Amino acid sequence: MKRGALVFWSVLSMTLLCGTVATAGDLDPTGVWKVTRSNSKTAGPCPMGGNGSGELRIEEAGGALTLTYGEGMSCRPAEVCRLTGSKTGGTYSFTTTVPVDDEGGKVTNTAVLDFTSATAAAGSGSSKYVHPEGFSCTWTFDIALSR
Repeated sequence: MKRGALVFWSVLSMTLLCGTVATAGDLDPTGVWKVTRSNSKTAGPCPMGGNGSGELRIEEAGGALTLTYGEGMSCRPAEVCRLTGSKTGGTYSFTTTVPVDDEGGKVTNTAVLDFTSATAAAGSGSSKYVHPEGFSCTWTFDIALSR
């Protein structure tokens, strides 16, 4: 093997072995993301949720994470679309529980995301409505983020 080829393969091997690609723990998820909801399902006697797309913003302030759904999402009241979060390894988990009607019904929204690069993440989300008399509905969906 010629010396130039040997140097090339040595550099390539060191690059692959040392890992120049950022790991999920190194990624910064803050900012605006395009979000796509797919594989929507409903449990309970509620109307079917829908697949769709829009945007969301992830912010970090003082170590606290916030995910806010924006354009393309229906948020009544607005607090339903503002979830607080935490990070465990490369997984980010967000949740909120908000009263949504004058009968004491509450909605809990969750999102769990794994960031695979600085421009992509995937995970799942859910919304659960619970009425104080025991009536409930759950909507689940897959989430894909890109930017």
